[in-house]
Amino acid sequence: MRSLGKRVRCQSLQGFKSLSFRMDYLLNLLHKYKTYIKFGISGTTATITDLFLLYIFHGILGIGLILSSSIAFVAAFLVSFYLQKFWTFRNPSTEKIPRQLSIYLFVGTTNLVLNALIVHTAVREFHIYYLLAQLVSTILLSIWSFLMNKFVIFEKEQREKKLKKKFGERDKQRFFILINAQDLNEYKPAEDCEYRGIIFGDKGCKSELPNFRLVVRSSNKFLNFIKIFYQTRKWIHWSDKVKCYGLNEITLPGYAVARLAGKRFILQIKDENRPKGWYRKIIRGMEEVVS
Repeated sequence: MRSLGKRVRCQSLQGFKSLSFRMDYLLNLLHKYKTYIKFGISGTTATITDLFLLYIFHGILGIGLILSSSIAFVAAFLVSFYLQKFWTFRNPSTEKIPRQLSIYLFVGTTNLVLNALIVHTAVREFHIYYLLAQLVSTILLSIWSFLMNKFVIFEKEQREKKLKKKFGERDKQRFFILINAQDLNEYKPAEDCEYRGIIFGDKGCKSELPNFRLVVRSSNKFLNFIKIFYQTRKWIHWSDKVKCYGLNEITLPGYAVARLAGKRFILQIKDENRPKGWYRKIIRGMEEVVS
């Protein structure tokens, strides 16, 4: 009887340890992927809000379908934005809400158009069952939305924490410089500021400037835009301002990144090269320094 009791206790203890290990494993797994889980919960909550309000306004109160659908969509959009910003990606700052809200709306509108195109193309051109096409579209657009939320819309505080840990507290004003290799003679750094930047030039171009990276010019203008956009976005939250020397193909991608990050953009140009017409309208709001 004693040996039987010991055996039962040992089995119970082993079962408890096994259960405890599984619980720990599950909790670690949830913690590891908590951002993805929160992203899914927030999206589901917004969808439920949309359907619930549509049913209340149209099904119960008898309000017109278009008006009810519009009210439900706006409410669901705000719920989704609030949960993604403050809960999923833990971005508590309120200063950039208008900019974040506008980009979030742009992403949502883009998703709406892309969803229609993907489903239409899959059904009409590839003869895929419409529900399967919708499922594939939802998965692809969810990945796209997550990446935009994490790395563009709500990335600032996470990036600034990493940069502060790497470079320490700011004691000088920081500039990110965009300059063509042939304009290097115009670059005159001030001693009371910190500088990083990119030099846009041909392969083999050399410079003695510290903390500057060479971006090799390609014959493909779109590829050049992507290169400059990526390198600028990589360091945008380290800097206080973005400064571009000359009006050329490095101006627009640099300005786009600065606007998305809410940073001041300074264009160092000569008076005869000041932007005019449609180009001027595109980059309105920049700060010009005419030399």
